[in-house]
Amino acid sequence: MIELYAHRGSPEKEPENTIVSFKRAIREKAKWIELDVRKGKKKHIYVVHDDNLQRIAGHDISLKKANFTEVRKVKLGSKDERVPLLEEVLLLAKDTDIMLNIELKEKHLEREIVEMIEHYEMSSQIIISSFFHLPLLVLADYRPKLKTALLINEPPADLKAQLMETKVNYLHPNIDHLTDETVKIARSLRKKINPFTVNSKKDLKKALQYKVHGIFTNRVPYMRKVLKEIGGEG
Repeated sequence: MIELYAHRGSPEKEPENTIVSFKRAIREKAKWIELDVRKGKKKHIYVVHDDNLQRIAGHDISLKKANFTEVRKVKLGSKDERVPLLEEVLLLAKDTDIMLNIELKEKHLEREIVEMIEHYEMSSQIIISSFFHLPLLVLADYRPKLKTALLINEPPADLKAQLMETKVNYLHPNIDHLTDETVKIARSLRKKINPFTVNSKKDLKKALQYKVHGIFTNRVPYMRKVLKEIGGEG
């Protein structure tokens, strides 16, 4: 059965990367929740995609310049959601069967993230992914049993070398650039493939053609419905 990763929660229904968005994804019975993390001005690790709140809140607030109070007073969406801390999302998933894919949007966060995950005894519920090689290399040495994933857009010429060097468990490619060669290389190294972001029937059929392990989607209920319609389970 293909696994559904709720990309930033349920962003077509709720503000992305918020507690209310993740709760909706849980109600929608997503197996996995994908979220992005960045570090703020001091020690706080926020669950947010961009380094500035302009796009999601209409306020020109830089996470690296604003203090915690300034970031948290910004309202997201009509339900007055706030930018969550990673700790809050971990607590939401702790002692449940919900799995989390934590994407590192910056380098040099990996050790702090691992310490927090281990504090809550949640290592078995986590994949850490990134486009950056450095944190994946660090994790391969620092916590070799922790599941990790390499994110890619257009497949690099040295994809095989990158997968071998980073020692990741998963390859997360852009669905637009999922190719025979990419799949062949990943499979030769026994890496599971989870493409992003699959929101249409066309892209879902492409993913199924390659027999991927899972998909990242903004539309968990719709993807489940289409999977049932075309016999791909759901």
